[in-house]
Amino acid sequence: MSVPLPRAVDILESMDEAFYAIDKEWRFIYINAGAERFWHRRRQDLLGRCMLEEFPTFPGSEPHTAHRLAMASGEPRRLETISTVTKRPVELNLQPTAWGLAVYFRDITDRRRTESDLRSRDAVLTLAEESAGIGVWDVDLDTGLVRGTPQFFRIMGLPPETGVTPIQTMRNLRHGDDGERLIQGFIEARDSRKDDYEAEYRIIRANGEVRWIFGRGKVIRDSAGNPVRYAGVDIDITERKRAEVESERLASIVESSDDAIVSKDLNGIIQSWNSGATRLFGYQAEEAVGKSITLVIPEDRLDEETDILARIRRGERVNHYETVRKRRDGTLIDISLTVSPIRDARGTVVGASKIARDISERKHAEVQQRLLLREMRHRVKNLFALAFGIVAASERSATSIQHFARSIRDRLAALARAHELTLPSIDEHGQVSERPTKLALLVETIFLPHLDSRRPDRIKIIGPDIEIGQAALTGIALLLHELATNAVKHGSLSSPEGEVRISWRLDQTAAHIRWEERGGPRILGAPTTNGFGTRLSEATVVGQLGGSITRHWDAQGLTLQLALPIERLKV
Repeated sequence: MSVPLPRAVDILESMDEAFYAIDKEWRFIYINAGAERFWHRRRQDLLGRCMLEEFPTFPGSEPHTAHRLAMASGEPRRLETISTVTKRPVELNLQPTAWGLAVYFRDITDRRRTESDLRSRDAVLTLAEESAGIGVWDVDLDTGLVRGTPQFFRIMGLPPETGVTPIQTMRNLRHGDDGERLIQGFIEARDSRKDDYEAEYRIIRANGEVRWIFGRGKVIRDSAGNPVRYAGVDIDITERKRAEVESERLASIVESSDDAIVSKDLNGIIQSWNSGATRLFGYQAEEAVGKSITLVIPEDRLDEETDILARIRRGERVNHYETVRKRRDGTLIDISLTVSPIRDARGTVVGASKIARDISERKHAEVQQRLLLREMRHRVKNLFALAFGIVAASERSATSIQHFARSIRDRLAALARAHELTLPSIDEHGQVSERPTKLALLVETIFLPHLDSRRPDRIKIIGPDIEIGQAALTGIALLLHELATNAVKHGSLSSPEGEVRISWRLDQTAAHIRWEERGGPRILGAPTTNGFGTRLSEATVVGQLGGSITRHWDAQGLTLQLALPIERLKV
């Protein structure tokens, strides 16, 4: 049984190489699949169209010139040139016919590269050996022998004069976790005809030392496209790998830091932004990197950045600079800032690193401490004033030295009880617990040191039971203590005939407390300055308890009215 011969067109369509035919008017009359792939054009779009229009000529266009000469002379032509369409090197074979021209061509980019590699091989090997940093090698795939420069064998931990060694020797040096990966990479490069392959891998030298290698290789093929050699270079990158590990470790430390760590260039443009910076300022890294550091600087502090950059350019370090910065939501935050210059390999300052730490709590604690110290000084002065008042009051009512001493002791003890009432309970283990207190008990305790046995009615306390929570208790106790102290020092209780009336009533939302002083020194009008007591009452009643306070001075004395929200009293 005879097998029919394939048609010529079937043969042309099966070729990887490109083929086309044009008539004497330069119109395409046939294009195979290889030409379609090379030109990245569909044949349907080209057939019947003029080649010169679809692929315009240009001055010195050698392919078009060769086409004209072949058609004019009627003689076949072969040349290597640059494609008019892709600008890649091609080998053209032109065959004139009675109807026009048949053209077979192939891409010879890889062949030219290979030939160039082969021509320069010896020069490259010599240069690499002289540079003492790059090892050049060449594997004969038929014999399995590896040739290399002395530097290549030094990198592998072998005697530099080795020159040639079986490929198995090289395979034995590879780290067990990397060997299979390298072989697979070479196979993929060979079979995919990409030819180039590069990888990082480890070797274990004869002395047990592990080294990191970067290798780049190329499959070299013969004219039939068969792989015959594998050549390339190796570089020892162990130190770079160690630096990468150290860099990753430092980057991990920076990223996990609670502090904001930011780097910027000398123009103040943010280059890096860690998680701590995101937590502190509210911006994600992608929102901050590439922006000016003024993103987090309040407008009234922009001159700080100018000064800091000037110091960094001089190579100076800014240590623990306390300032204010701005969050994403516009709120301000107290920070402690340390800024250090960043230098390149030549020691030139190229930027700055900033470490910012949130010191808001510390600043708040300092403010609280100053307030407490101020209050302590005031309280100590008042305690002395109260003590003198107690002595004076006791002196007026005393009938004997013994009575005088007992009266002073009793009043000082009552003053201590009033002070104790404002403090939480602390057990022997240091645990703090709250003690609920009634308003009447608090008022009575505050006034115990000022009671006069001869005139027990000079202090009147009238009102229903109201329970006061621990948070409100201290503020109200301090306010009542301040009012009582002022009454003893300057008001109605500084006079034997003076009286104080404290009363309160409740409605659905608030407790209304009224303080009235009568019978004291004549008052000519309201004070011209606000003392500590006034500021304390504003801070306590308005600021802490969300209430209101009104004062009225007449000739008889001070009248003060408080309105305190019930829900705030019980907290």
